[in-house]
Amino acid sequence: MNIPRYHSKADPEERHLVLRTSSSIVYSNEFTFCSSVIGRLNSLISEMDDGAERNLLNDQERGNMRLNKLILIISAVLLAAACGGAGQEGAAEPVEVPETAETAESPEAVIEETPVEIVEETVLYPEGTLDPELITVETPVTARALFQAYFAWEGRQVTVSGYPYIPYLRDSAIVGTELELIADPESSERSVTAIFTDSSGITVMNGELIAITGVIEMSWTGDMEIIDAVFVDPPAMLERVETSPYACDGVTPIPVDQMFEMVSAWMNKEVVVEGYYNSTTTSTTSYGTTIRVDLSHPDDTYTKFVACEMAVEIPATTDSLMVADREGVLIRGVIKGESFDLVGLEGCEVLNR
Repeated sequence: MNIPRYHSKADPEERHLVLRTSSSIVYSNEFTFCSSVIGRLNSLISEMDDGAERNLLNDQERGNMRLNKLILIISAVLLAAACGGAGQEGAAEPVEVPETAETAESPEAVIEETPVEIVEETVLYPEGTLDPELITVETPVTARALFQAYFAWEGRQVTVSGYPYIPYLRDSAIVGTELELIADPESSERSVTAIFTDSSGITVMNGELIAITGVIEMSWTGDMEIIDAVFVDPPAMLERVETSPYACDGVTPIPVDQMFEMVSAWMNKEVVVEGYYNSTTTSTTSYGTTIRVDLSHPDDTYTKFVACEMAVEIPATTDSLMVADREGVLIRGVIKGESFDLVGLEGCEVLNR
């Protein structure tokens, strides 16, 4: 490309851009190409300045020279911006590194990535289990699934923390075989009963925060006991824990009131149960007549999971239909605790027979 050599003095404010280059600087192929082109544009601008200093121009030539020079300057700036700021004043300069065999073969810099720690989310209720907070009469559950959910805490190792219940406003008490725990030292509402095999006459103080580990055992009334109880180091304070019967580690102290809430979460909950009709039992006592329908599961028709105490006598037609078509019977009722080792529902009604 040849540029006419004009004759005029150069404007001192329109000085050329200088681009430093060095053979010892590592560039990518694209950056080297951009630097070369920008350098050539700077050279052309310099040639125009030199020519203008040595020659005189008329008005038309001076205008053409300035227009061509402006086009070259704009081209250099745009190309520098497209190449990541090369050749612009104040742009970050490349880092000079010694040329070695390694850099000659692999000119691109290697960036080490900082490993990111991935925190696994705790799954409180795995697939196939029931969360009591999500179950309503609008979400029927199978008899077997309800049985598994209701007794999910049974036999699990837990650690609970709370205050000893000491009656009669005494300051202390010697632990015998049992000790009731409360969540508030000013309250008398007991949440958990701990049963010890050997307490060794330990003395507990009124208002003293304690912790006990043991195995959960549920009673037919829905109350909770911790058997094989052992004293462990208490936490600094009571703090609620995000846990479930499927996520509990058995070690983290759970406040006794939270523990009781989770164990009794199904109590007094109205549900709709779907099951395989197993049998009907009618019993008459001085209190009256009780009719109970037991539900199994289609895959295990001999094992009973839910005992449904009916609110009224079952119509003959309904009874005949349940016997003729045993699978998929829907019964609505309120969970009232354990009934003969089953989940006990009261006030029940058959919905689809």
